[in-house]
Amino acid sequence: MVENNTRKNRGRHYNVWKVAFFVLVGLIVLAGGWLIWEISAPTADGNTKESAVSQPAEGITLYVSLDNKEISSIVNEYLSNSKDYSGYTLEITDRVALQGKTGILGLSVPFALVGDPFVTTEGNLQLKVDSISLGGLPLPKKESLRILAGAIAFPDAFSIQPEEGTVVILLNKIPLPREMSVRLINIDEQTKEYSLEVTIPVENLIE
Repeated sequence: MVENNTRKNRGRHYNVWKVAFFVLVGLIVLAGGWLIWEISAPTADGNTKESAVSQPAEGITLYVSLDNKEISSIVNEYLSNSKDYSGYTLEITDRVALQGKTGILGLSVPFALVGDPFVTTEGNLQLKVDSISLGGLPLPKKESLRILAGAIAFPDAFSIQPEEGTVVILLNKIPLPREMSVRLINIDEQTKEYSLEVTIPVENLIE
């Protein structure tokens, strides 16, 4: 009973955050659409308005800060919507942990990757793995990552790099409304906040 209530509370918390996120996106889209309409709408004499604000070439860009739980929720929502990866989970605290199961020699074997989060120059989230286990047994990093990379067809948003001992979450591969693109700018080690750059294409501002 307690477990059910806990799950309900978690679900309620996540739904509230999810609604707030998409309300924010909706307001940005409406504001962007209004701005473009104001710039391009003709004046009473039939001429196009002149404005000191120029229409962006690629889209409207905004900056958002999310905590580690919210970043985890976005990635886990993506995983849960992928039928082949619904059993995978990502947990971000001071560190990052990716867990799931894979088939090896006909057996379903649990795996876990744990490491530290970093920002790549391309704006993605990199996990520098310092521990990895298969079936509950700790194994050398490179060999384990090679086994996982060969045994699992990971989602497009995950890149396994055995030689570097890293897993990269490609944020631009995660489907978002209106074809938004996302780049990770910074991770604040003190507040555990992730600063993101979100760009919405101009052609998707008004639909």
